[in-house]
Amino acid sequence: MARLARRRALISQNVKIDELKMMFEGLATNDDKTINKEELKQLFDDLGALTPSFMAERAIAYGSKKGENKISFEELKDLLIQAPQFGISIKT
Repeated sequence: MARLARRRALISQNVKIDELKMMFEGLATNDDKTINKEELKQLFDDLGALTPSFMAERAIAYGSKKGENKISFEELKDLLIQAPQFGISIKT
């Protein structure tokens, strides 16, 4: 129960752009500096999302400008800035 309460408190958090980029780069192990749905799910889970799988699916569907099953940091940043329903606000 405490973990669920903690997650609810974190879901509407502010994230500094540098912190988000470090988290992203830690997951982006391929040469094209993108992350796939599973890695994005891990990122959202680390940020305290209640539904990281759902959020990862939506982010890939709406954020990937090339229609691929992966997303770049710039695409993710743009998505989070434009879509407040993800519950993560970006601070510069």
